[in-house]
Amino acid sequence: MKRIAFQSVSASALACLVSLMYTNFYYGRLIKDFGIADFSEVVNMGSIIKYDFVSILTGGILFFALSKAIKNSAISTFIFNFLVSMICVALVFGVLKMNDPEFKNEDAQLFVDYYKGFLMPLIFIPALSWFTLKPLFIQSK
Repeated sequence: MKRIAFQSVSASALACLVSLMYTNFYYGRLIKDFGIADFSEVVNMGSIIKYDFVSILTGGILFFALSKAIKNSAISTFIFNFLVSMICVALVFGVLKMNDPEFKNEDAQLFVDYYKGFLMPLIFIPALSWFTLKPLFIQSK
């Protein structure tokens, strides 16, 4: 349990860091005059951090439950990875079907067509953080 909890917290921290870098790059705060649009009035850093932490900690609890229910670690890991992949794909379709937001910022409203493209990588960052750090937490026998 400690290993999974530490992996969840580590993956959450990595996801938050990557999300922070991505959004600041996209908003043009890291490289001046390179940003596309600032969508922070709809997707602020607080909501992104909450999404990252909640999704990874929920995933950690699910992974722990699967590893206790299914003794074969290869099968439980496969089922967990498959579920995470399916959830990410479902979230992509959810983003594609959602209505475009109305921005008060005129610059952001001009680039509303890029909004869904902005959200897509944010969906996958928690899963990629988990999968990236997973080899560091595999117990050797």
